[in-house]
Amino acid sequence: MTSKRLCVIGNGVAGMSAIEEIRRHDNTSEIVLFSKENHSYYYRASLSEWLSGKNTREMLRGRVESFSSLMKVNEIPAMVQTIDAKNQYVITEDQNWHYDELLIATGATPRGPAITGNVHIPVYRNLSDAEYIKKSLGECSRLLIVGGGVLGLELAAAVNESYQCGITLVQHSDMVGRPLLDRTSSEWVLDRMRADGIDIFLNDSISKAESGIAYLRSGTEQPFDLIVAAIGVNPVVPPMEGLPTGNGILVDKHCCTNIPHVYAAGDCTQYLDRPAGQWISSRTWLEASQQGLTAGANMAGIERSYPIHTMYNASYIYKERYVFIGDPHGEGGTVYEWKQPDGYRKIRLKSGRLVGALLINERLGHLAMFDAINQRTAVPGGYLADPEFQWNHVNQHDWDYRWF
Repeated sequence: MTSKRLCVIGNGVAGMSAIEEIRRHDNTSEIVLFSKENHSYYYRASLSEWLSGKNTREMLRGRVESFSSLMKVNEIPAMVQTIDAKNQYVITEDQNWHYDELLIATGATPRGPAITGNVHIPVYRNLSDAEYIKKSLGECSRLLIVGGGVLGLELAAAVNESYQCGITLVQHSDMVGRPLLDRTSSEWVLDRMRADGIDIFLNDSISKAESGIAYLRSGTEQPFDLIVAAIGVNPVVPPMEGLPTGNGILVDKHCCTNIPHVYAAGDCTQYLDRPAGQWISSRTWLEASQQGLTAGANMAGIERSYPIHTMYNASYIYKERYVFIGDPHGEGGTVYEWKQPDGYRKIRLKSGRLVGALLINERLGHLAMFDAINQRTAVPGGYLADPEFQWNHVNQHDWDYRWF
């Protein structure tokens, strides 16, 4: 195999997965990794557990310390200034690096709030953010969180569990947890949060913050010691002439852009959901990992397509474990719900087939549901949202009941 230089920009899960896949097929080509992160690869989804003290710093590590040497990776701790696609160069402040194949895995950057005043407002997204927040929480009696999305609720849960600190959450819409939650499941989560003593302001925002007081547009004044923003992200797209973008870099089924020898993977991308015919932003660990594997194989000369399957994500929403599968909140079809103080399940069928499910705490059957959607299996009638419904019987599998 002819030795090449394969360049990867970004040391998140997409970049790491690509490097591992390259080395499965190519042990001779040079791999150059560009990253401006001050930390080696870590599990960003576990940051809230580190904040709450459930995890140690060492447990955040995503790869062994010797990963780069084992994979024979040349790490360049520099920001990429631009990419010259015509001549195939990655350009940093100090050097131009020629590449034979290039992967852009630059992730996404958090949005900052439009709040006037002289208060420093950190964001909650990466390890450096979490380090600053953890240090600040030691002297904090009132935390104000801007944003009721998944990250904002994750932060609220970590602080509520482990710090003697009051929490106020301000959300610009009348729901929390979107797009993961719909109105019913949002109200279910809000009930849990209010029961824990969290003050929540919906349909509101902060116009100004100074001298320990936040001034809400509704006219309310809220005291604080620390404000943290968690209001979404924007994809990071390096300067590159001709790179196709929407809400991210557009990639095909091979995770290739329209520019020869240039691939993209992870939170900086949009991919075509072929069954739905829509461009979808990549926002989950599973998607980023699978895109990285796909790109890495193709960069190494092994043709591979991104696997066609429905959306699947499993993590925490506030303190509650969830599984999100397919499109549970879409229009049309028949919806089945099961709601209890300690669990919530929503099942959506269309034309007799499962198209989506949201399971909170009571997650039995989730892998069989995932399989049923991907194989377009006809689903019989019954109490489909009830945890006692035997989803494994639908596809004659006995998958996840041995684990839960």
